[in-house]
Amino acid sequence: DGLIPVAQKIGLEQAAHLDEESLKRFVDSPAAAVLRENLKNFKGVPSTDLPETIQAGLRPYQKDGFDFLCHLTQIRLGGILADDMGLGKTLQTLTWLAWLQAQNKKNHKPSLVICPASVLHNWRREANRFAPHLRVLVLESGNARHNLRKQIPENDLIVTNYALLRRDLTALQKFDFQAIVLDEAQFIKNPGAQVTQSVKQLRASQRLALTGTPLENRMLDLWSIVDFVQPGY
Repeated sequence: DGLIPVAQKIGLEQAAHLDEESLKRFVDSPAAAVLRENLKNFKGVPSTDLPETIQAGLRPYQKDGFDFLCHLTQIRLGGILADDMGLGKTLQTLTWLAWLQAQNKKNHKPSLVICPASVLHNWRREANRFAPHLRVLVLESGNARHNLRKQIPENDLIVTNYALLRRDLTALQKFDFQAIVLDEAQFIKNPGAQVTQSVKQLRASQRLALTGTPLENRMLDLWSIVDFVQPGY
């Protein structure tokens, strides 16, 4: 039950459904060794210079959030930015995406934001306001988006919504994104839901979840989000 402070045996049937790749999580690996070393030597999140392309002054807590996201990137972890609603998660994320772009000039890949349909165009407005250098492509309902998807490699930020993702999954799986950002990430709180399964099939170097309510009803809500940002953790 996890409450007894001594080693306990676990039945092999608990691991019977795991494939070879999943089983590797339970043994030492070079990646695990590096992470363990980073944790042992951790002295705090280092400060990162803001990208020159961002046209906004970040408040101190927003700068802390940006530093946190950059630190996660440097130690190759995904993360959850769980500020309350209205505290600027979008600005912090756009600043981080601009920083990512500057770090990967020689290997340009677009980033993908998946959000509720109600805030689809808010991402375009915020990007135009704070990071006007980013080329933004919004994919929304209608047949036009099928042709627009051809423009994905030419853009920096692709924005779509959860409902369309399920329909466009096969097409979006063809792309390798720099980052995938889930806005209102509680949309994937149910690990068995189709939308949750869909987002976990996309490819990206970095994964970020934005939510003011990472835990709504039960611990499984949080598990599902963490399993997206850090698969297999």
